[in-house]
Amino acid sequence: MDTPGTPTTRSYPAPGLWARRQQCLQTWDCSAPTTLPSGSDKFKRSVSNPCSGHSLNLVGVHVVGSCSEASNFFAIVQSVYNFFSASTHRWAILKRCAQEKSLTLKSFSTTRWSARADAVSVLNQCLSQIIKALKEIEENISENPIARQEAKGIRNQLESLEFTFMLSLWDFLLSRFNAVNLRLQNVKISIDEVVNQYEALIKIVDETRDQFDYYEIRALNMSEIKEYRSETQRPGKRKLKADETRDGELELSARDKFRVDAFNVILDELLSELNSRCASYTEINEKFAGGSFSNRVTSESGPTPKGPETESWVASGWNDGDCEVRLNGG
Repeated sequence: MDTPGTPTTRSYPAPGLWARRQQCLQTWDCSAPTTLPSGSDKFKRSVSNPCSGHSLNLVGVHVVGSCSEASNFFAIVQSVYNFFSASTHRWAILKRCAQEKSLTLKSFSTTRWSARADAVSVLNQCLSQIIKALKEIEENISENPIARQEAKGIRNQLESLEFTFMLSLWDFLLSRFNAVNLRLQNVKISIDEVVNQYEALIKIVDETRDQFDYYEIRALNMSEIKEYRSETQRPGKRKLKADETRDGELELSARDKFRVDAFNVILDELLSELNSRCASYTEINEKFAGGSFSNRVTSESGPTPKGPETESWVASGWNDGDCEVRLNGG
């Protein structure tokens, strides 16, 4: 304990040392292992070891951004939460309609996919109760007219065949992603176990790609509407140029169009993102495989260190063809 009136002396790392340490601690989304950004010869053979949990979160972010049907689905999920959470009166109606179930709607984060898993799971389990609450608000003439119209619009979206299909599909996928993500957050997980987890997830997604009929049957059982949206709308036709004809044009049915443009796109993008990340971790694992060293290299997880007192790992011993990584001083 410092004596009153005595100046307190504290030591801090030299600026150059601290900058190098921050380079070691920095992580990136990995599509391929990269060399740490330093001009020093010591770091030329160093390989970044990106956070596997954060990288898995980014898989979902990229997939949703590549498919309009997926982004529209999550927008509807969020709109349900926004509608009921905006009013205690509406929330009370929802609770009353779900007396037999413990129903608590969840919002979701744009990057934390465990929150999306919770939000989709609740909606999948209590869809009929949510629709019942929306109908009650919609048909009550004493309700605000704007709220009634909003309830009707959300209800129509929830009852569509496309939404119930996406609900079943994403509930399954997100539950598996969340389970893997929780394992990846273990601070003692090794690189070879990270590779195993990614490979298991790739296998699940690959097998899901052949199960369109299964999810369609589930969606038909849940949905009030038994046809795809484009089957109930007048199809648009592309305007032909002067030297064009419609001979040889392929017109997909509404079912096939949804399978090709939504279902296949989502799963193909998932496989592409997962494979690229798995290949990166596999390359790191193979590079340092052999002996006891491969079990000592772990994927950085948890919050990024904020200062010298929270250092999680230090890279040292940058010798030719070798690299030693110490975890928590171990």
